[in-house]
Amino acid sequence: MGKPKTVTKCIIDADIVAYRAAAGTEWKIDPDWVPPNNVVSKQKVAGTTYIDYVEDGVLKTCEVPMVRCTVRDTEEKVDLLMNYIVGETVVFPADSNLECYLTGAGNFRFDVAKTAPYKGNRKDVPKPSNLPEARGYLQHKWGAIISEGEEADDLIGIASARGDPETTVVCTIDKDMMQLPCWNFNFVKNEWTCIGVEDGNKFFYTQILTGDSADHILGLYRIGPKKAEKMLEGLTTEKELYDKCIQAYKDHPHEKGDPYERVLENARLLWLRRYEGQWWEPPE
Repeated sequence: MGKPKTVTKCIIDADIVAYRAAAGTEWKIDPDWVPPNNVVSKQKVAGTTYIDYVEDGVLKTCEVPMVRCTVRDTEEKVDLLMNYIVGETVVFPADSNLECYLTGAGNFRFDVAKTAPYKGNRKDVPKPSNLPEARGYLQHKWGAIISEGEEADDLIGIASARGDPETTVVCTIDKDMMQLPCWNFNFVKNEWTCIGVEDGNKFFYTQILTGDSADHILGLYRIGPKKAEKMLEGLTTEKELYDKCIQAYKDHPHEKGDPYERVLENARLLWLRRYEGQWWEPPE
């Protein structure tokens, strides 16, 4: 659908940049390795890369030697990603405000979550080895701000609310940001989306019904985005959307708890703050 003619505020989800940069620079081909001639194929088995090549008329196979990437490799990847994002979004650099945010210590959502541990499905997932260095580089080179007691997502939501929605862009691949009424730039897919207030509200209440498996937020059993969209079809005001969610939790055969508490819990887990210290409250 195109992109804005003018960008006055570019907000970058630096958590995504740091993770992708670190994950993409864990291993590299040994720079001292001289590959054989006449390579005919390459394949990867259990994380190890092999090549097939012909030598003296005989087909042979060898392993491609890999070495650990350096911190500088990760820093260069950070710069590559950041420069791409800035180049794609900051139309008038002299007039644009660049903001980057990283998630720090503490998160109020851990106390809010009662139905299931917030992000409890991530505790055993290993992180890229150079992730701390990528985060530190984003902080010192690119001025990334680290959150305390909340997520970078909340700081992004607050920053977006302070900007003009017509000329503010949030740069991320995190679908949760689709609730923010401004421009959204997915820098991996190179996709631009203009999100209005009604679009953002509809996305938010859809998530209340579906939950969010990435963050271990449980929604209604077997209710995915398409079913949720159908349930909210034709509703426009926030009160209508909220009331429909309450009714859905009341009527669902697998839900035995208080529907008001379930909706409130999911909403507070999913809502991105628009001002400091905000707690989501049901519409009146």
